[in-house]
Amino acid sequence: MLKNNSNNIYVNKGKYYIRFYDPTESKYKSKSTGLLAIKENLGSAIEIRDKFFEEIKKIKKVLNETKNSSESISEAKKQFLKINNNKSDSSKWSYNQMFRHLETIINFQSNCNALNKIKSEEFVLYLRNLELQQNTKFNLFKSFKKFLNFLFEYDYIYRHFKINKDVAIKQEVKPPVIFSDNDIELIISNLNPTANVYKDKFGYFRSPNSNFITAIFVLYYTGLRPSDFLYWKVSDIDLNNRTVAYHSPKVNTYNNIPLHPKLIPILRTRISEVNSGRIFEYTNEKNLGHAFKRFLKALNIDRPEYTLRTFRKHFISLMQKQKMPITMVAKLVGHKKIETTNKYYTYFSTEDMSNELEKIKF
Repeated sequence: MLKNNSNNIYVNKGKYYIRFYDPTESKYKSKSTGLLAIKENLGSAIEIRDKFFEEIKKIKKVLNETKNSSESISEAKKQFLKINNNKSDSSKWSYNQMFRHLETIINFQSNCNALNKIKSEEFVLYLRNLELQQNTKFNLFKSFKKFLNFLFEYDYIYRHFKINKDVAIKQEVKPPVIFSDNDIELIISNLNPTANVYKDKFGYFRSPNSNFITAIFVLYYTGLRPSDFLYWKVSDIDLNNRTVAYHSPKVNTYNNIPLHPKLIPILRTRISEVNSGRIFEYTNEKNLGHAFKRFLKALNIDRPEYTLRTFRKHFISLMQKQKMPITMVAKLVGHKKIETTNKYYTYFSTEDMSNELEKIKF
């Protein structure tokens, strides 16, 4: 214990404060004792200081013993991104967006232990106040939790903690957006090399190319994520047995699934064009997403909520409507949990539910 004197104790706004050196942030800081600065409280303030300094000593000891404790948040960020380099483009984009926001709350040159429970919850509250869609904020929060778990696992942070559930950002569950019957019919009917879809500035029309046509048909007939098929190689596809073997970077699983018979001739045509190697030329799903938006605009389909993911939701809802077992649907689209398939991707119209209800006998 320290000697019974008032070193490191001072008065600020009528209260006793403790001045101390924070080993996690490598700088001097102050902490209020909560006691009024009167003579009768000085002894209690000294006791609080002594107990607090004992905690600081323990922290110093742990920091000295912990392998990565001297690493900065910046160094931990580099390692985190390196380990997750095989994730989908959308996941990596979300990580980088999270770090961009985190850097407004804490200095990345600080020791990782500066990202304690209080600071972490401060960041989550910051995310909650951003003028973004609820699920965008949820994805940033999810990326932050993943980063925290990485810091815990690799001993960058000596004291593990959980984000208070009242602070945590909740996901907003919305009815899945699927294509209207007219829109999906218009989209599919124009996916051919003779359809005059695009009009250039000179008034000439051109058709969608094979690269785009094949990619959209894969989305339509499989319900897969773009990141699951954009890197398919010719060698991954067995046209005779109508199967494809692929790795999903989103959930880090290796899958082998059957392909719909109508997709086979489309893939066969594309394979005959590329011969070997990658089937698609898109470098990432954003490029395909932009191409799809241009396609919708050319077809005069003014539905900004339609994205590449709409094909996934459309496929799952269609399979459910046709009574395919939910476990089989989940397997086909690469969901680890059938709860995900049910909760976020299945759509039944009021008419669908009414028709099913009429079948029930009371």
